[in-house]
Formats: sequence, structure tokens, C-alpha cells
Amino acid sequence: MPKLLILFSAINLVIGSSAFVLASIVEPIAKDLGIGVAACLMASLRTFGLWLAPVQLPAVNGYMLAVGNAGAIASTAPVSPLNSRN
Repeated sequence: MPKLLILFSAINLVIGSSAFVLASIVEPIAKDLGIGVAACLMASLRTFGLWLAPVQLPAVNGYMLAVGNAGAIASTAPVSPLNSRN
């Protein structure tokens, strides 16, 4: 079940991201994007809960969040020079 949820969430995330890039109205698309990201997060937390011992969960959840934040920073860093507010 977690694999199916992750697959559906990833597809929703790709569709939401693509629509976000092409949309002129941001708010409805951002909600779809947030739902996809939140579902991926919950699916990974559930998978960790199924596979790992309770003692390992805080560390693994922290690693997952650190890697996710590093990915967010890495994906926005190349675009930051294009910011028109500088």
C-alpha cells in the first residue's frame, strides 16, 4: 500500500509542478502541489514506521527532512540569480 501511495503522490506532484510552471493563477495549483508533497511525506513516514524499529524513527525522520530540505535548496539555487527583486 505505501508503494501505491508514493506512486500516486509522485504523479500528483509532477502534474502539480508542471501546472504550477504553466499557470497564471498560482493559488489553486499551489494547493495541488502541496497535497502531492504532503502525501509523499506521509507515505515515507508510514513506510519508516512499518520497516524500522521505534528507536530508529527520530533519526531516520530527521535524515529524510534534511535530505528533502537540501534538495529544495539545491533546486532553487540555480534560479536565484533570475530573481527580479535584486
